[in-house]
Amino acid sequence: MARYALVIGISEYDDEHFPMLTKAYTDAVKFAEILKQDANYDQNYPVEPIVLKGTVTQADLSKEIETFLTDQATRNEAIIYFTGHGFTEANSRGKPGQAFLATSDCIISEKDGLITRQAGGFGLNDLSEIIEESQVSQLVVLLDACHSGFFLEKGLTEKTFYNISSKMDYYLIASCRKFEKSYVRKRDEHSIFTKALIKGLAPENADHEGYIYTGRLYESISGYMREIKDKKQEVIYRGGGHSIFLLKHQVSQQIKAEILEPIRYDNGDILCPYQGLEVFDYEKKEFFFGRKQVIEQIKKTLDSTNFVPIIGASGSGKSSVVRAGLIPWLEEEGNWHILAPIKPGIKPLNKLFNLFNNYFECKREKQIEQLIENGDKHPQGLIELTKQLPDTKQFILIVDQFEEVFTVCSDEQKRQRFIELLTQVVTVSDCRLKVVTTMRADFLSSCLDYSKLTQLIQTQNQLMPPLEGANLEAAIVKPAIRQGYRLEKGLIGEIMTDVGKEKGSLPLLEFALTQLWDKRDQGQNLLTLKAYNQIGSLTGALNRHADQIYQYQQDYEEFPGEPRDEQQKEWIRRIFLRLVRTGEGTKDTRQRQPKAKLLSTIELD
Repeated sequence: MARYALVIGISEYDDEHFPMLTKAYTDAVKFAEILKQDANYDQNYPVEPIVLKGTVTQADLSKEIETFLTDQATRNEAIIYFTGHGFTEANSRGKPGQAFLATSDCIISEKDGLITRQAGGFGLNDLSEIIEESQVSQLVVLLDACHSGFFLEKGLTEKTFYNISSKMDYYLIASCRKFEKSYVRKRDEHSIFTKALIKGLAPENADHEGYIYTGRLYESISGYMREIKDKKQEVIYRGGGHSIFLLKHQVSQQIKAEILEPIRYDNGDILCPYQGLEVFDYEKKEFFFGRKQVIEQIKKTLDSTNFVPIIGASGSGKSSVVRAGLIPWLEEEGNWHILAPIKPGIKPLNKLFNLFNNYFECKREKQIEQLIENGDKHPQGLIELTKQLPDTKQFILIVDQFEEVFTVCSDEQKRQRFIELLTQVVTVSDCRLKVVTTMRADFLSSCLDYSKLTQLIQTQNQLMPPLEGANLEAAIVKPAIRQGYRLEKGLIGEIMTDVGKEKGSLPLLEFALTQLWDKRDQGQNLLTLKAYNQIGSLTGALNRHADQIYQYQQDYEEFPGEPRDEQQKEWIRRIFLRLVRTGEGTKDTRQRQPKAKLLSTIELD
């Protein structure tokens, strides 16, 4: 498909209500220049971008937009950028009724601070109608004007979105909400939004192949605008269909040279860099990307305190951050003894006992047992035990899936003691043991019965943010690059769009990527969009796999043969249900079970 662009920057106005906007002129010129920096500009653009700048009348603007969308860009890609004044006209109740882009010959009337009448403005409702009538294949609209959010929040009806979604890919970004103004700062060369837009289109924001997609662009713009101290406008977007790439930059030879020799299995096959439904552990640290900032923050907190609770939603990657991120970092520093991570399980005190008992060269089972179990005689049992640890290095204990102390351990006395032992490390400033825990956020209420734990969570917790934007892209793309593979054009945008629609989807993502890796094009070292669709994309991959296990024996084969009988299906159904913790008003989550308990659910006839 060919690509066409319409760039509009209205800086001159007849009506004194609209002051001259010199930056609108320079913003439009700059945006057009950026489009011409596309590495494939000659191939993508059959004609130069149309640039309307300075004085633009209502007649000129209406004609150009309609011709552009309904004629020139038909069955092709279209980009519209507008910068200039925007306003809303009040209805009979004094509320904003319609929103307009101000043209050079636009005239308005005001009463009590409200615009009650206008002539010559270009209505955002009209823009909506033209878009709905058009036959473009892909559409990107970037609006930098006061009240531009009206276009997304009210100007485009749900019916319009439904109609255009069935025939085109679209991505619409407005510089502010419908009730907000879009600002400029005197000291800057460009408006706040366009400055963020230029930054988002820079080579530094491109993916590993030099592409800048709409989703990546929005993340960059919104991230920049959130960092502004005097925040007065909120950028918003709406998109549908496939992700759209706006620009391609040349990839430097240095980046190309960073590709390493793939890590292989003993038989010579290339190791899959994705983890399926498993946690990234120390052995897979080479493939763990996208969480550098989180790991740095955890390490910073760990430097100043002895207890760090990491809290996040189910499937947010807490365990992977600790096992494949934090542990390798600490090991590289060289001044840490890293104890093997534990999970509380049914008997959490036994886990502590086994951990420390195995660590001491001279077996002192009874003494260690007393320090851990006997809270009356040894209230500071873990502190006493820590003092007896060999060497002079700092020790770190990682308790993964801390919520198991509530869900799996049924002994309240043992639970109380386990929590006491872990939290007492903060009572000694020079304690040689630091504790890091990971816990699902939906178990915070269970912690409230334990005052010391509650206090530490309130003051020292590290919340696990969602993986998004450039970090999400790194988690998808960089493992493949590490193994000498790349993603086909359009695939990364498709995956990121799917992830954005599904909250808490990291496990689904890793599973889908693992399935995608199995179907990789080994001749071209490529992960393809066709294969992604074949596996059922993000949500369909796991559903398809689970259904295959349920329906067929030899479920590891791509084309399973013998169907399971009804008895086998019933056993599988019972096991599946045991492995799920149903939420009341919340999302269902996994629930680990002992194998013996799962086997007990199967009643042989």
